[in-house]
Amino acid sequence: MNHSKYYSNGKLLISGEYLVLHGATAFAIPLKSGQSLEVEINAAGSNKIEWTSFSQGKIWFHGKFDKKTLKPLRSDYENYALKLSEILIKTRSLNAGFLMDDEAITVTTHLDFNIHWGLGSSSTLISNIAYWAHIDPFLLLEKTFGGSGYDIACARSNSALLYSVNQKYKPLKVHFNHPFFKNIYFAWLGKKQISSDEIRKFNQIKVSANDIETVTEISKKIINSENLDEFINCLRQNDEVISRILNQETIYNQFFSDFNGYIKNLGAWGGDFILVASNSEMKYVKNYLNKHGIYTIFAYDDLVLS
Repeated sequence: MNHSKYYSNGKLLISGEYLVLHGATAFAIPLKSGQSLEVEINAAGSNKIEWTSFSQGKIWFHGKFDKKTLKPLRSDYENYALKLSEILIKTRSLNAGFLMDDEAITVTTHLDFNIHWGLGSSSTLISNIAYWAHIDPFLLLEKTFGGSGYDIACARSNSALLYSVNQKYKPLKVHFNHPFFKNIYFAWLGKKQISSDEIRKFNQIKVSANDIETVTEISKKIINSENLDEFINCLRQNDEVISRILNQETIYNQFFSDFNGYIKNLGAWGGDFILVASNSEMKYVKNYLNKHGIYTIFAYDDLVLS
């Protein structure tokens, strides 16, 4: 039995959301949590792929695929089986020899985080499959989910990044470690945005070169913030630009304007995770979020790879 294992980090996009698709430099951070992909090859197999996916130790998908066609044979989650089949077929288009032998294989994936959290379940899968097939993960992403690729860069980085699609193969790794991190939290809103849908919507909006340049400069200022107030000011400036372009209020103005500090959407607006920054004590932050029905809360150091 032959055995191989791959691992990729989850991600959070702090600044440059949406505009990163048009060339703006974004600030992104890899997470301590991610996803592994384990492959076992059985020489005396039946030319099938058996795939099992876990999230936080619990099975959420199981299916079998024909190895020659890469089509689903049976599964307990049809839509995901079809998407996974598409990814495997696109992988073969980038590596003609991928899964072309007659051996049966067993694939097991393990997500460290809840699959509904939007921390990179898709990007870590793409990165791991690309490792497995020895192909370019950015090309595989382009052929499957689409997007800027910042999440792929995070999947393979051990430090924070300034990321631009124009330099995606060489993102600038940055040192981002400040005392005010103890005043930063991340929380899950309890709902999930579909990134591919948000990308399609935003691509219909006209973006100016000035907006792209402005957000790029904000991303660079963020990493040089000397205190929490400077950091929050950068987040506000980023949100003001995106708010005007989307013609949509910031989440802070909509729901949290009485908060002592600042709350920012991360990634596509309206779902997934928020960043919470405040000089107040942790007890105040947690009580405030709990009153708004938000209970999944992380300290910065608990989530971020640094």
